[in-house]
Amino acid sequence: MRRPNWRAIARGALALLFMPALMASYCYWHAILGPHGLCAAFVTTNSPVTLSVGQSVAVQTANCSSAMVIVWTSTDPSVATVDGAGTVYAVSSGVTSIVATRSDSEQAEVRVTVVNQGS
Repeated sequence: MRRPNWRAIARGALALLFMPALMASYCYWHAILGPHGLCAAFVTTNSPVTLSVGQSVAVQTANCSSAMVIVWTSTDPSVATVDGAGTVYAVSSGVTSIVATRSDSEQAEVRVTVVNQGS
């Protein structure tokens, strides 16, 4: 009769012991980074944002990948414009959306309401 390989048995027991922790860690980072290792919720500024004419605000993003390029656009530049860094400038009263598009085509939107300074 062969003797049992205690080293192999010990390795298998350790793998079974640590598997739940490894899976929990994987699930946590998968939820944070998304399926491709990128930020799933990359715009972290709460929507809606209210500004007075002449004010500006920087839209906050989660920078998980330095290779990720974000293109910023305003759906109505007559109400608010946005620069390449995600800073929104209030131009005139109204409502618009600032859209951030990542290089992998994922989009996020922040609703911006601009009011007159006296309002």
